[in-house]
Amino acid sequence: TAAEKLSTPESREEFLSSLGYTVDSEPDRTQEVLIPKEWNEVYEQYAAVQSAQGFKLAKYKGKRVMQYVYQIKNWPEENTDPVYATLVCYKGRLIAGELTRSGTNGFLRPLLSA
Repeated sequence: TAAEKLSTPESREEFLSSLGYTVDSEPDRTQEVLIPKEWNEVYEQYAAVQSAQGFKLAKYKGKRVMQYVYQIKNWPEENTDPVYATLVCYKGRLIAGELTRSGTNGFLRPLLSA
């Protein structure tokens, strides 16, 4: 659920595991991100992806959030660029998330399948 409490590394790993993804307990990247007050087209599109999963990103304009990026170890396609799961949390609560891959077959998909 959108109110998922993910304030510990274990809770984040368990959450991704509950979605069927195998990840290392430590994220590949952790960073603090400022959600801008004014959105450009890219942010509007990103917010639309989040909205489709029930996340209301607009509530967090101007807030600092934590972003945790994990490489998915059990992605079904072989020999492709790595796929990452990103969890965006505000005060330990999940407020957004996506699956991404860069490269030729790149994509950005909702983390939670509708």
